[in-house]
Amino acid sequence: MKKGHAIGGASFKILKEAKLAELSFFAMGSGYKGKGYGSILMKHLKEFLLEENHVKKIVTYADNLAIGKHL
Repeated sequence: MKKGHAIGGASFKILKEAKLAELSFFAMGSGYKGKGYGSILMKHLKEFLLEENHVKKIVTYADNLAIGKHL
């Protein structure tokens, strides 16, 4: 959050039995990319998952089609 507005977000699922989290979506607003906000959000997410939920691993995946193309 910055000035009361969401500038980024993450979607994840915690699998307690396997002690892992699946990160399925992570995005930052276009005006905030390259300014370190994504790193800060990921740092807080990792701290939350690793310390508070005892997650040992974070699994993620990427899709080439997830990146928009200019026509």
